[in-house]
Amino acid sequence: MFSGSSINEGNFLRNAFRWKDTVGPWEERPGHLNDIWNYWSDDGLGYLEYLQLAEDLGALPVWVFNAGISHHDEVNTLAISPYVQDALDGIEFARGSPNSKWGSVRAAMGHRNPFNLKFVAIGNEDCDKVNYQGMKLP
Repeated sequence: MFSGSSINEGNFLRNAFRWKDTVGPWEERPGHLNDIWNYWSDDGLGYLEYLQLAEDLGALPVWVFNAGISHHDEVNTLAISPYVQDALDGIEFARGSPNSKWGSVRAAMGHRNPFNLKFVAIGNEDCDKVNYQGMKLP
């Protein structure tokens, strides 16, 4: 599961994992503060490397994306569209045609064919958050 656990959301959204910051040459990645465990991550294991690792192991990847919720803050559901678009972009990066916007980024990084991403997960243990509870089925 990538980027699973609390690193996905952070204590605050400003430090949440951003998959787009993990693609491209390692030395050009900005990295981010993992404010859950208080260390700097250079994001050397990025989204592409995770997908490649799963493929090399013959495993199915599970990609975890952030839904606008962290340990201490969350976006209003009326402002969720950037998070939805980010998730769609991430799926396109993994599964999209090499002619699509994000599939072409993957192809330029050396993996022309789509990855076998079949499963995604939303957030990490967010069940007690206000905006999550509003989405429960009766």
